[in-house]
Amino acid sequence: MSIDLASRALAEGDHVRKVSGYAWPGKIVGICLNGDPEKPETRYVVRSIAPGSEGALHIFSCGQIEAADAESIVLDAIKQWLQSRGMCVVNSEGDFL
Repeated sequence: MSIDLASRALAEGDHVRKVSGYAWPGKIVGICLNGDPEKPETRYVVRSIAPGSEGALHIFSCGQIEAADAESIVLDAIKQWLQSRGMCVVNSEGDFL
């Protein structure tokens, strides 16, 4: 079964972020199907850019990620890294305090 790349909302090379739960800012490096011949669904392979996990790959469904500009996901990754080390405080809107 082939993948119709033209009909996808996201494309290889797009910068994305995970929409809920743990953070995973990154870049789509591959697109594939889930392997279910009865209900094929698109999956996106995302390479992390977050400090500490940069280069790691994770597979997501379309509903788990959203497109984001490269600058904002890099800033998000830096904020998370600083917060995880107690080096800054961020409010609920994601602004540094």
